[in-house]
Amino acid sequence: MLAILLTLAHSGVKADGSTIALSYNWPAGLEVDVSYRVFKERLRQGKTLNNEVSGSLTYTTSDHKKGLIIETSNTQVKVEQASESGGQLQRFMQRLAAIDPSYIITQEGVLSSVGKLDELKQSLSEEYEQLTSDLPEDVKNQTEGLMAKALSEESIFASISQDWNRDVAQWIGADFEVGYLYDVEYTTPVPMLGNAQVPTKGTYQVFGYVPCSADAGSDIEHFAKKPTDNSANCVEMYFTSNLIPAALVDVMEQMFKSMGQEMPENFEMKIDYEVFVITEPDTLLPHSVNEVKVITASAPQEVQPLVQTEILDKQFTYKKR
Repeated sequence: MLAILLTLAHSGVKADGSTIALSYNWPAGLEVDVSYRVFKERLRQGKTLNNEVSGSLTYTTSDHKKGLIIETSNTQVKVEQASESGGQLQRFMQRLAAIDPSYIITQEGVLSSVGKLDELKQSLSEEYEQLTSDLPEDVKNQTEGLMAKALSEESIFASISQDWNRDVAQWIGADFEVGYLYDVEYTTPVPMLGNAQVPTKGTYQVFGYVPCSADAGSDIEHFAKKPTDNSANCVEMYFTSNLIPAALVDVMEQMFKSMGQEMPENFEMKIDYEVFVITEPDTLLPHSVNEVKVITASAPQEVQPLVQTEILDKQFTYKKR
């Protein structure tokens, strides 16, 4: 929970003293249409690969003995563009879309469990086996241990938890002063590295009240106090983080060793992340999410570093509440 993480290290950003409290209160009986678009670009040695995936689904919520169950349905996905292997990516995404998992949320707003997690694991594992079927045996053996960790139910759950935390859980219990920056230090699990914990520094900020129909991360007017005409009932929050590079390199060294390889000398890596969320402060029902993640990796012998950028735009439309 955010209230536990904050160190209240004010950065001196000018504010008028207005505060916004955020609390979790998702009700049963919701019907929410969710649409999203994910763009990924990978640049290495002068070659650019990219793909773009769009999709939609419906969330419905019901009471559960632990709190709330969120069920998914009407899942659709489409590969808009892909530099290579577009058909393979489309098949893979459609296979995952057909599973329609459910999510159990505690009364405190914590993701407790994911239904059909075993089916997700099986689909991911089978797709990985198919992707690597033509690789030499020694190469497959090198990556076997790493992928076993990345495709474990624990790692898949951790990855899904990160999405829920981004949209909802990490904001629960916060009481932000508008315009201030709040510095935090914590550890980030990296699912692709077996949930290895990497020390991380981050910054939170609430910009103020905005219309719920606004796009997160766009150039819009913010209000320190809620307008009396109900024209801006949501708030926009911002979070940015940087995994500490030295600690990240230590984790990567373990990964190379697990594959029986030596990490390149003077290897460097950075993961920069930022997210904008527009949500209802009294419920933390999100309306818009914009996320940008940039991974940079380099070694002195490489002419150009590897740069991977991922951009997510996600919109929520409440049909029934």
